[in-house]
Parts: sequence; C-alpha cells; structure tokens
Amino acid sequence: MTTVVKTYATTTYEELAREKGFGWISGIDEVGRGALAGPVTVGLVILPEDFTEPLADSKLLSPTQRIQKAVVIRAGALAIEIMHIEPEFIDKYGMTASLREAVTRIMEMIDPLPDYILLDGRHDFTDASIPVETIVRGDQLSASIAAASIMAKVARDELMHEQALIYPEYGFETHVGYGVPRHLAALKRHGPTSLHRRTYIRKYLPAGGVVT
Repeated sequence: MTTVVKTYATTTYEELAREKGFGWISGIDEVGRGALAGPVTVGLVILPEDFTEPLADSKLLSPTQRIQKAVVIRAGALAIEIMHIEPEFIDKYGMTASLREAVTRIMEMIDPLPDYILLDGRHDFTDASIPVETIVRGDQLSASIAAASIMAKVARDELMHEQALIYPEYGFETHVGYGVPRHLAALKRHGPTSLHRRTYIRKYLPAGGVVT
C-alpha cells in the first residue's frame, strides 16, 4: 500500500533565515525518543537553496518512501550528520541531556558548521552557540527538518534491523524498539537485552522482575 502525503514541507523557514543574513541553515530532528530499546537518534541536514525534492515528516512516509528520499537527500545535501545516543547514556542522564549530547557531538563533526538551526519541537535542547529557531511540527513544515527526520529514521531503523539478527526473539525488525504488544511479551518472557533502557522498562516487567 502506497502512502500518500497530502502536504509536503516547504522552504519558507529557510528562506526567512536567509533574508536575515544566515547562509548555512540546518534542520535538526530526533527519532526514538519514546522507544523502550535502542538509541535515541538525532539527525542534522543542511540543504542547498536549489534542493527541490518534496520532503515530509518521516512518520508520514512508508519505509520504502523514506529510503528513496534518503538517497536523494544524500546526493543533494550540503552536509548530513547522524548521532546515536546509547541506552546507557539515556538511563544515566535522561532524555533531554541525551538529545543535547547528540547535538554537541554532531557540532564537533559537521562540515560546514551551520550558522542557524531549525529545530523540531517547542523546546531548545541543543545548548548551541548559534541561533536556534524551534518549530512545533517542524518536521511537517520545514524541508530541512523533514530531511533530518528522514535521515535519522532511516539510520535508526537500519541499526535496529541489524540488532534483530542478534536478538531475533524480540522482533526489532518490525517495531524497532517501541512498546508494541509483541515487544512487551518478549520482554516479559526473555528479560531485557543490552539494548533496553532500564529506566523505561521497569513497569513492563512481571511483579518482582529484576532489571540489571
């Protein structure tokens, strides 16, 4: 079944930033925030002004469409960086600190360095030294954020599909770590893996279950 996207993201926010004098405008988005297993993944993408591929929030695209869009983004983007923050870091420091850490690591690697950030959501978690504009539903409104959403989603899905080969009983290839019934049943039956976020799964374990 083909997913039909009725409304694509636009470059309006990027154009407004350029009118203010900014040149290297990046979109940032995350995936995996609510998963019980696997990393939280943050993507950053800088698109050129002449990028014309229609983009949308990764959640509105089918897996095949995401992969197809990712190929086009890789070929046309000025810069792409993806950062996975491991479950152990999430458990120790929490989600907000994990997202901030991801952006910090990305900024140490990205070239060219952006001078303006379009960030999905209401709150700025980046601790960046450059201007940040938060956009509610930004992955549906900004092409740069949509691109980051797609790249982060594809990268995280690929990682979880690889982990499914190591832990076949959990079905990571279908739910990529989210708390669907099949995943919860496997968690109760087999216990947690090294991928599971201990602070997230306690309530899903049988009474008296031990999380180590």
